[in-house]
Amino acid sequence: MTNLTNAEQPREYWEKRTMQAYRVSTKGGENYSWITSKQFVDYISTWYDLKKYYELHNDPNLNVEVVSEYVEISRALRKIGSDMSIDANIRDNAQSQLRDLEIAVEEAAWAGVNTSFKFKEKPKQADGG
Repeated sequence: MTNLTNAEQPREYWEKRTMQAYRVSTKGGENYSWITSKQFVDYISTWYDLKKYYELHNDPNLNVEVVSEYVEISRALRKIGSDMSIDANIRDNAQSQLRDLEIAVEEAAWAGVNTSFKFKEKPKQADGG
């Protein structure tokens, strides 16, 4: 995770870093080595950088391309994690990385929403979570 020495950079800077990390981390094709790569861990970390940006700025916006890439990778991880034809260790790693990614994205999204609406606590999810 970045220490945000560039904290005054605009949101687009942090979004670009997230998109670049995504593109680097998902290279590896069918061998699935990208799932546990340092590059993929770095991709997850860029979401925490976005979270920090949102905590420091009154800006609830997020580039749709960043969201699209998150949706794409989360679907891929979910598919790998449930495909019984894939080695159990790879499936477990995919499920674990998906959880880590979902947590990071949720925290970034919450920070972005909270800068504008100033909730005292996270709103309850429809499923009670």
